[in-house]
Amino acid sequence: MSNSESHASPSVPETVIADSDFPVADCGLARAARLLGDRWMLLILRQLFYGAHRFEEMREALKIPKSVLSTRLSALIEAGLVETRDYREAGSRTRKAYYLSTAGEGLGLSFLALLGWGNKYFPEDFDPIHPVDATTRRRLKLMLVDAETGERADLTQVKLTRTPAN
Repeated sequence: MSNSESHASPSVPETVIADSDFPVADCGLARAARLLGDRWMLLILRQLFYGAHRFEEMREALKIPKSVLSTRLSALIEAGLVETRDYREAGSRTRKAYYLSTAGEGLGLSFLALLGWGNKYFPEDFDPIHPVDATTRRRLKLMLVDAETGERADLTQVKLTRTPAN
């Protein structure tokens, strides 16, 4: 095998390509990547999805330096993904708790998709985490559905295109 063959990029199926007129930075994925492309941002948001709300709780779970956590939380607040609420334990000063905003909660399906992808393609030596229905405890899965009919869509038939912002 030649050197160029060994480093060939995997091809993208033609059915899953975008219209060719999309500027690289002019898409929601590019904008999201600019904000979330940092490992710490994703892990902080993960902790918030898992129900952690206090600074020290997140710092200890992530083993993240205080200054890094503080900076990233400030950026998430400024971006509108995280909100703060005051709380006070008896005998202590008032502190901030961190919660996902509506926009932050909107990342839920993306995080579940990444979780499933990581479980499938990067398995570890421990039981993976899966989403389950809180009442029935049955496993859940994500899928694409046709916005008009509600029928399941085939990913190989997806094409990205611009639509008017309404």
